[in-house]
Amino acid sequence: MDDVMQRLAALAGTEQGNHDLTAHLLCQPGVLAQCLRSLSARINVALRECSGMAQSAYDAQEAP
Repeated sequence: MDDVMQRLAALAGTEQGNHDLTAHLLCQPGVLAQCLRSLSARINVALRECSGMAQSAYDAQEAP
């Protein structure tokens, strides 16, 4: 039981450290804007890929 509690405590400490680092980085000038640009670019790529797959599926259904 003690081993499980120690693991949970270690995991909680790691998660808190990650959260603190993320919060610190987001407070830095330009970091949030850069993160948002990167996220937007990844979303755009995913949307293009989904759109291409949907068009391919539609074309396959229309082919005789």
